[in-house]
Amino acid sequence: RVGMANHIAQNDISRFAPAKISVTSVLVSDVESTGLKGREKWVRLAFKVGVEGVQTKAFEEAQSAEGTLQTYLTLKRDSNQTLPTFGTRVRLFGELELPQGQRNPGGFDYAHYLNTQGVTAVLASKQWEALPEEVEGNPLLKAVFALRKRLLASAQRGLSPELAGILNGILFGERTGISGELRNDFERTGTIHILATAGLHVGIMAGLLLALFKHCRISRRNAILLTLASLVLYAFL
Repeated sequence: RVGMANHIAQNDISRFAPAKISVTSVLVSDVESTGLKGREKWVRLAFKVGVEGVQTKAFEEAQSAEGTLQTYLTLKRDSNQTLPTFGTRVRLFGELELPQGQRNPGGFDYAHYLNTQGVTAVLASKQWEALPEEVEGNPLLKAVFALRKRLLASAQRGLSPELAGILNGILFGERTGISGELRNDFERTGTIHILATAGLHVGIMAGLLLALFKHCRISRRNAILLTLASLVLYAFL
């Protein structure tokens, strides 16, 4: 079982790294995080490699491939370019690399972390094109991602940009609305973990939900069941 778990298929996308490639893929995540670098910003997404696979300079014809890519799409900081949405088929162009492993003894092993999520390669891309065919994808995830966008937009409508960014960071780990200066303040004071959803946030949500259901005079048993169901949804969000 251990051998099977660590087995990498012969046509896994990681077998092509390192290389400049074009790859046909399907977006299987929402925006996972964003960052700024100079005059550019990057967005992290996960793409499932399509059966059409990979085209590189080493091969005249496209090679069949499988696997999941962690992809960093780079745009101009002030760009209004529309990002791919869940289930969209996309052709990506960029540098394919293997994820970096443990840098220091006892330190965080990023490659192993990605591997537990089925991700075996990383692609940095500044160029992509959406393909006309669209894959429906998981309808549950599609609905959850749509709800998440509505909730994020709701905070932005009701609060100032800075407060909306902080609220969305606390609730959903979404940092796109937080200015670089404010983010640096969180980092310098050692409180950046507040903007990363974790067990503490789940505990706070559970407490608030139980208090709400108690106020609505719902029985304790039903309140606990409703809270558990709500927390499953919150985990997806």
